[in-house]
Amino acid sequence: MTVGTVTDRGLHPKRAANEDRLLVLPESGLLLVADGVGGRRAGQVASQTAVDIFSEIFAARPHGNVLDLLKLAVAESNQRIYEASTEVEELHGMATTLAVVAVDGARAIIGHVGDSRVYRFDGQRLTCETEDHSEVAEAMRSGELTAVQAARHPGRNVITRALGIEPEVTADFDIIALNERTSLLLCSDGITRHIPDRELEEVMKSGAHPQSICDKLKELCYARGAEDNLTAVVVDFGERGYVEEQTRPMTTVRPTGTTADNSANNAASSRISVDFSKEPETTRLSARFGRQAKQAAGGSSRQNKSKGGLLGGALLQLLLLGLLLAGAFLAGRYYDQIYALIWGKPVMTSTAGGQTGDKPVTAEQAQANPDLAAARGLFQEKRFEPARQSFAGLVSKEPANAEYRYWLGRTQLELKQYQDAVKNLNEALRLDAKLNEKLPGVYLHLALAYDALNNRQGVSENLRRAAAQ
Repeated sequence: MTVGTVTDRGLHPKRAANEDRLLVLPESGLLLVADGVGGRRAGQVASQTAVDIFSEIFAARPHGNVLDLLKLAVAESNQRIYEASTEVEELHGMATTLAVVAVDGARAIIGHVGDSRVYRFDGQRLTCETEDHSEVAEAMRSGELTAVQAARHPGRNVITRALGIEPEVTADFDIIALNERTSLLLCSDGITRHIPDRELEEVMKSGAHPQSICDKLKELCYARGAEDNLTAVVVDFGERGYVEEQTRPMTTVRPTGTTADNSANNAASSRISVDFSKEPETTRLSARFGRQAKQAAGGSSRQNKSKGGLLGGALLQLLLLGLLLAGAFLAGRYYDQIYALIWGKPVMTSTAGGQTGDKPVTAEQAQANPDLAAARGLFQEKRFEPARQSFAGLVSKEPANAEYRYWLGRTQLELKQYQDAVKNLNEALRLDAKLNEKLPGVYLHLALAYDALNNRQGVSENLRRAAAQ
């Protein structure tokens, strides 16, 4: 299995959060997309609940009938969401769609509730394997609406079935055969509202890596307004040769779990876990950081040529910081030790994640604030979603606590929730101007978040603030 994913908030100004969730467990053969609905943050809670329950049931790849496990997970998710929505006022009315695929040998079991979809692509033709549970889809099936009328119908987004609406739910299941040419696409309606099936088919025909396809789907949605949260999972089964840019050779990715030739001359064995269809994120970010720092230094240098043509000390430090970041990101984001050498500050102890300021929690800290210590422990174990929930709970209790905001922003950055990360990191700085002295790296984390959002001004500003430390 070769997998690509994308999930994004979209561009609608009233959609402050991404209520979509996805789950990919290659070892268990499980793929899932959930589109949450409900006021405030209820939609996020509903979709995350489904993800958590399916993770619990499938993470260990339990023995037994796969279809029975899917039905169990659907029933448990529905019950948990429904009970929470009836017991907690803020969660009233929450629900979520579900599109799930469980691979069972040479077949895939497809399940769905709502209007999130599963498509099968055989190399030539794209087929939708699910039927939307929506008012418009049912009207089309009964002949009351044509496809053109349905596309413009004001109630096209009204679903008739979802997890959490009723005490019990009926999911539709289907079983399809898999072969070396099979690809699957799971997606929320944020994709299909902007990209018709015929165009989805053309994108799948491109021969690109699944991650490149997901990136292309997001690009198309953004070009057309991205009115909703958008999420997609693309998976190829079998060994493939992917179409690359002209400057890159065609590469082969072997299916997960196959045994590669150990010969040093066998290039394919080195391609199992390497995707050359796009640059690694850390390399791309470091290149941008380097450019930002150099452009900032270069611009100031041109202004000062009449004064001698030499970079000032502060600008030289900024240039060094850009070079530092570029090299350190390539080394795995262990930039704090090098940072200390340049700026003459104590070397911070880094965790396995290589993040600045991530010292292990001391016994004194754990005793002083056990809840914060427990949340930081989850973060250091890279259990980012449980950590996010813990930090969010702390922030809800003490909204003006800068340290809580800082760690929530850090966790959201790891989860690629970049807008939320920017909001909480900036709020942490607003609440405590000296926060960066207690928790170094806040400006660099802000620069990372702004870079992911393609906000060049935000990147430059925070690199300057980091250089001024």
